[in-house]
Amino acid sequence: MPLYRRFGRAVLDVVSSNGSAITDSQCGFRALNRKSMESMIGTLRMDDFSTESEMLRIAQERRLRIGETPINCRYGDFDTSTKNPLSHGVEVLGSIFWLAVERKPLLHIGLPGIVAMFAGIFFFLQFLRGFSETGLVPIEQGMLASLFLIPGTVALMLGLALALAARMRK
Repeated sequence: MPLYRRFGRAVLDVVSSNGSAITDSQCGFRALNRKSMESMIGTLRMDDFSTESEMLRIAQERRLRIGETPINCRYGDFDTSTKNPLSHGVEVLGSIFWLAVERKPLLHIGLPGIVAMFAGIFFFLQFLRGFSETGLVPIEQGMLASLFLIPGTVALMLGLALALAARMRK
């Protein structure tokens, strides 16, 4: 396997494995028993290259037994993939991110929003202090405050709205 593919696979393994010892999360070969298949029917939503990661996430959430058997893969002078490795990796990472956001929107969107809001408040206080001491408008602090406060507020509101939608769906 070429070095760039090993690196990409390692990144996706870490992101997809969610703490398990899976060493090739993107391998498309799967063996599922009836209980596992029935458990996943109706819950799999991805129909792209991130299906393997979604299956692992669902199996872990439902405490299904996950095992691994080594396979052989030969790379030769022929192209083994239908997709550019970089776009494939970005697509899978994006899908994994949105799956995580969908399951825990407050953690993945709301919490970073609160952190950004606190940073914005800090810069806004620096802005007020600079203005009160000099009488001049410190544009840098004002811009930094806006840069953090506005997206932070939007992220917090989005996280709350998505969390409410997730609860209503259940």
